[in-house]
Amino acid sequence: MGIRRGTATEIHKHHALSRPVTGRGPSMSFRKDQEMPQIRADRERCEGYGNCVMAAPELVDLDDDGVVVVMRERVDEVDVGKAESAARACPVNALRVDR
Repeated sequence: MGIRRGTATEIHKHHALSRPVTGRGPSMSFRKDQEMPQIRADRERCEGYGNCVMAAPELVDLDDDGVVVVMRERVDEVDVGKAESAARACPVNALRVDR
């Protein structure tokens, strides 16, 4: 194999055309992410009770210092109920779900 010659645009166009088209481009997934509810944690307020982890272990956890860590910031509609339960379970209101 030799060195591929051509401008960066020509090379990029060649590679872009050789990939399969899936119908979902980055702009579509970005827009969808922007519309998804988001879990927010106030790590300063967290006192490490862990009630949120009991309610939604796939969404939040506690770090080694016992402070909340959001595992998935964006939440799809299937998990919104779990995220809201985790936020309600926090006795110091360190979590919230923004829609």
